[in-house]
Amino acid sequence: MGRAQAGAAHVIGLRRLYCNRNGVFLMVDVPAADVEPKKAELILKGWLIEDDILV
Repeated sequence: MGRAQAGAAHVIGLRRLYCNRNGVFLMVDVPAADVEPKKAELILKGWLIEDDILV
């Protein structure tokens, strides 16, 4: 049980990006502080960011 609680602590402060490129779906979890650079990187690689949610 302690292990599950420790795992839950790792998702605090994450943002989940839902991306699409040519019919391929990609879901990326990113620390909230790094979300804008990661979005820019994905967009440059041709990914469309469909949604961005707090995890």
